[in-house]
Amino acid sequence: MVLAMARPWKHPTTGSYYARKAVPAPLREAVGKSELKESLGTKDPAEARQRFPDVIARFDLLLASAAARSGAQQGRPMRLTQRQLAGLGGEWLRAELARHEDDPGQPAAWDATFDALWDKLDDNREAHPGDLDFTPTPADLAEAEALIRERGIAPDTETVERFASVLLGAKLDVARIMVRRAGGDWSPAPEVAQRPVWQPLAPQPPAAPALTVAALVSAYERENPHQPQRTRDRRAACVRALVAAAGHDDATRIGKAEIRAWKEVRLGAGVAPKTVATDLTILSPAWSYGIKNGHLPDGPNPFSGMAPKVPKRDENSRTGFTDEEAAAILAAARHETGALRWLPWLLALTGARVGEASDAAKEDVRQVDGVWCLDIHPSPGRRLKNAHSQRRTPLHSALIAEGFLNYVEGLPAGSPLFPDLRVGKAGTRSEAASTRLSEWLRDKLKITDRRKVGAHSWRHRMEDMMRRARIPTEAADAIVGHENPRNAGSGYGDGFRAWPGELAKELEKVASPLGSTRD
Repeated sequence: MVLAMARPWKHPTTGSYYARKAVPAPLREAVGKSELKESLGTKDPAEARQRFPDVIARFDLLLASAAARSGAQQGRPMRLTQRQLAGLGGEWLRAELARHEDDPGQPAAWDATFDALWDKLDDNREAHPGDLDFTPTPADLAEAEALIRERGIAPDTETVERFASVLLGAKLDVARIMVRRAGGDWSPAPEVAQRPVWQPLAPQPPAAPALTVAALVSAYERENPHQPQRTRDRRAACVRALVAAAGHDDATRIGKAEIRAWKEVRLGAGVAPKTVATDLTILSPAWSYGIKNGHLPDGPNPFSGMAPKVPKRDENSRTGFTDEEAAAILAAARHETGALRWLPWLLALTGARVGEASDAAKEDVRQVDGVWCLDIHPSPGRRLKNAHSQRRTPLHSALIAEGFLNYVEGLPAGSPLFPDLRVGKAGTRSEAASTRLSEWLRDKLKITDRRKVGAHSWRHRMEDMMRRARIPTEAADAIVGHENPRNAGSGYGDGFRAWPGELAKELEKVASPLGSTRD
């Protein structure tokens, strides 16, 4: 039983009122929270009491949706075929005609019924209703599911949604026929004849899924072993939540309906759209792998297009350091040691990702065709974002003049480039590097703009500096390790990545934030 708060809750510190509702234990994994809570946007108790019922009603709908799709239902959910759904819709249509046909009433009343049903269609109203988009309401879905369950069938989510559309079409046909009957036309209705007869189904015993979601993901990860442990852990949590929301563990029956149900439960629980989008993105490659390798039926990836739209840039988006900030940071780094001394300079003048630099080894700083480079490649202690991340980025002359090579030479053979950074749970130093740089930036340099972080803001700045210097796009992509799908020609020939000397010439067009000489 779900226990709801009987009245708004007043926050002890702010004085603002909230609506709160406990999430039943069986639904917590699907919802992602143990409690639903939302501000009522007021400190006035009377106004809070007014707003409270609407929010609680929305919470109730969310929990009902999660419960309907959870694993609590007995037996394996069944997916009906298109013919079966059409037959079930035909049975309903014939029953409705039997109720009304002998005494149809006035045509105007049935016209009004038809118009009200037609208004539920989304668009394209000149086409046949079967071709129209229809977004069922919770009431439509509940009616459709109830009619299917009356036949002793436990339907899956997609079957319910498809039958809701079939049922709307049947209702429109009933209204059409009854308009004719009310006008004196008693000829046989083609709308009835074109529907198949419903054939009751024999009970089916529960069956184990041919391929569980966990097994599919495990197979995908075996072929893609070079992934951070934190990514694997997050994917495992997503698998558990998806299975809970879908109500089954059969990977072959995970479609857009199940994915949408999981998404809506998460968004309804107040999870940020960006987080939900990331969770969907982290599972999508496993389904692409399954389709490509024959584990799943041929067809489009059901995750395609399902992620919530997230603006690429908003008020909290990362941004690059200004010229003044960059100069201040590099000047302050001269008074530090270890990673704080050299990591800001390396990031500032290569545009590398923090993990690409922090997880490098002494031997990764080497000469290629006479040019000093940072050799960025996958290794047990360094995982790259993608294949395009592997590259040899030239070292800027300002970095060499600063004494970086002397620092590298002083490290023992086989040493990490920054041995003072601790190795985290994921087996890398990037988390420690990001934390140390961010704290140093905030505490010592007083750069508190949340859009600017000690690691990635250098990468944003390098992109802007290369644009300002008019560096060719292909060269810029080779420097920072980007893929440019819009530049089809970059896939031909060896390109700038094979010419460190040419790449070094382009990189030198980017000026050091502190100029060419030391202060």
